[in-house]
Amino acid sequence: AQALESYRLAAKIAAQTGPQKLESLATVDEAKLEEKAGDTTSALELYQRALVLDESIHDQSASAEDWFAYGRFLQSSHFPPRLVYACLVKSTMLQGSVPDSAERQFLENASRQAGTEAAAIRRDPEPFLQAALQLRP
Repeated sequence: AQALESYRLAAKIAAQTGPQKLESLATVDEAKLEEKAGDTTSALELYQRALVLDESIHDQSASAEDWFAYGRFLQSSHFPPRLVYACLVKSTMLQGSVPDSAERQFLENASRQAGTEAAAIRRDPEPFLQAALQLRP
């Protein structure tokens, strides 16, 4: 509870003072805590907020990390595999590669689970990403 309050305070301070990168970092960290606490609704909204912030500040590195984290969250929360895979594809596009074997394995599994839609997602992930950002619990 104290950690959540600290993240909320950090995000609020960042929002008031302008450093959106700090706000994004605090928001995604809070999302991870909410996810661990089992609050899918709050986690979903927080991940989406962090991704919007990343986009607004054009931070490719943070965006890549956050898209990957969002994909993992969607997978563990049983959202459609096509949306999970789209998040991972976006992360990989921003990074230029998948850095380690565990992430590469996760990406390959997500591709298999996306099935016949995987090729379309690789060609143009944007419609799937927009759907992932519009998800509601």
